[in-house]
Amino acid sequence: MPTLRNRVGLKAAVFIAPLALTLIGATAMAIAADTSWAHVDVPIGAGKTISVEGPPHIAYFPGGSGDVYLAKRAEHIVEAVKDIPGATLATFDSNWNPQRQLNMLENAIASGKYNAFIVDTSDGDGQCKTLTQDAPGANIAVVNVSTAICGLYMKPDGRDAVADGTIGAVGNNSINAIHNYLNYMADHNSGKQKVLVVTGPLLHPLAPQIDAAVEMIKKERPEFEIVANVKTDFSMIDGYNKIQPLLVAHPDTTVIFCANSDLTMGALKAVKEAGLEGKVAIYSQYGNKIIVDAIEDGTVKATTGGYPVGSVDAALHMIRSAFEGKPFDRVRMGDGGPEPQDVEKWTGVTIIDKTNIAEYKPEY
Repeated sequence: MPTLRNRVGLKAAVFIAPLALTLIGATAMAIAADTSWAHVDVPIGAGKTISVEGPPHIAYFPGGSGDVYLAKRAEHIVEAVKDIPGATLATFDSNWNPQRQLNMLENAIASGKYNAFIVDTSDGDGQCKTLTQDAPGANIAVVNVSTAICGLYMKPDGRDAVADGTIGAVGNNSINAIHNYLNYMADHNSGKQKVLVVTGPLLHPLAPQIDAAVEMIKKERPEFEIVANVKTDFSMIDGYNKIQPLLVAHPDTTVIFCANSDLTMGALKAVKEAGLEGKVAIYSQYGNKIIVDAIEDGTVKATTGGYPVGSVDAALHMIRSAFEGKPFDRVRMGDGGPEPQDVEKWTGVTIIDKTNIAEYKPEY
């Protein structure tokens, strides 16, 4: 097992494979087009349809790059598209710049080269019209992944977060899920607590979801005091840089909640350097292999499931089913990962701690 220093040191960031290019080629996959594609009318909500014909020519728009979750998703989507006969893929990385991502979406629509989009939006409101009106107006089948668009991320239940105009959504978080997780933290840390919340970019839909859940907890659990709620670019380095001064300003911090694994690794380093190991309970989301190790050795208390491979597979299942004229569910909760038996009551997020860590199989 690697040492904590090796696992969370900032130098580890150089090993993250960023999507460095704005366009990673629209590469035709070398697979025989043995599927006979026909014109298909695909439902997009509100009683409307779009007309598509395969093979799917897919444009993938990650919110950015630079973290291991997105690197794994980018790697897997290239291979997974090869399983769809005749399909092609192009990746457009805006590097967490919402306006740049919007320009990329508009240019992709205008090009006429694509009939399907997979979008991890960095601005769910600013890109709403483009994804729900302009893209379907050009008969482009849109699936959004990870976070909801068009203000639907403020719907407490993730099942309500599929936007009309898109063919479907692969969700992970929701206000209900985050609220449930914050209550779990409060339940496992009795008495007065001082809590840091470290989330993502301001316009990324996950940030207002966490903000909404935080406001609920402030009213319901005043003893679980949120002393800071800061925004980052989701990277380990930015997490470390934001948490380090917060620990100086709040040396009595007892709990840190980080929005993803990379931020958690930054928190681990900052807490160690502040001499607060064993005094601060750290909670993560989208747990990777490093976070699993940290839960096992006790330096992280819990995480939630994160499935970069599962989210790709779920999105491609929607697209392939649509183009083949087969029925499919327009919403998939849990990031495309395993679903519990009581899925109807599930918030879409499973909390992973020492009690069930052996059952969790991290994908990255």
